[in-house]
Parts: sequence; structure tokens; C-alpha cells
Amino acid sequence: MSGKTCSNCRMCARVYRKFYLYSKYKLLYCTYAQAITKPNDTCGQWQRKPYRPDIDLSPQRFDAAVKDIERIKQILKE
Repeated sequence: MSGKTCSNCRMCARVYRKFYLYSKYKLLYCTYAQAITKPNDTCGQWQRKPYRPDIDLSPQRFDAAVKDIERIKQILKE
């Protein structure tokens, strides 16, 4: 589903709830209206979500992640 709805608006954020674990909830929180909204709602303040160029996929980052995972394995063994 495409269009200018709360599910793809910059001003809306996903609501999480804790049941046994934290999980996504069907509702969104609109920071403009400061209210809970449904994903298919619309309003005149819709803004496109920004592209995320800050995601780092460099080999150095993956090497650091592998080292971190190995460290976690060591800690869990102890």
C-alpha cells in the first residue's frame, strides 16, 4: 500500500509494547499531533521519511561485529 499515510510519514514512530517481550504494536505515535494513530490515517502534515545514508556496510564494521560476537560467545561459556 503506498500513499501519504501515517505508516510512511516522517513524523510517525512505531509503538512498542511489553507483553512477555517487547514487540511492535499495530499503532503509531504521531509526534506532530502528539497522539496515537492508525497506520492508514492521513493528515495535512505528512512528510517523506528520509533516506538513511548513515548505514555503514564497510568491511571494517563487519570485522568488528565478528569480534564482538566472539567475545559474547566467550562470556557465555564462562
